[in-house]
Amino acid sequence: MLGNTAALQSFLEDRRTLQGPFNGGVITHRLDGTAIAEVSLSSGRIGVNFMGFDTKVAALEDLY
Repeated sequence: MLGNTAALQSFLEDRRTLQGPFNGGVITHRLDGTAIAEVSLSSGRIGVNFMGFDTKVAALEDLY
């Protein structure tokens, strides 16, 4: 799904149960730290690179 951002966005939007426990919404990043899908869309995070945040860097580096 990482190669199809529209499908990933739809997947997140269809899972309302994911949205309740997370007051900041749910966001998906590529390994380079760029946000590619999110709920709620009003946050405006898609396309933003989060590698400047230490917590994101640590989480993404664990995947390499």
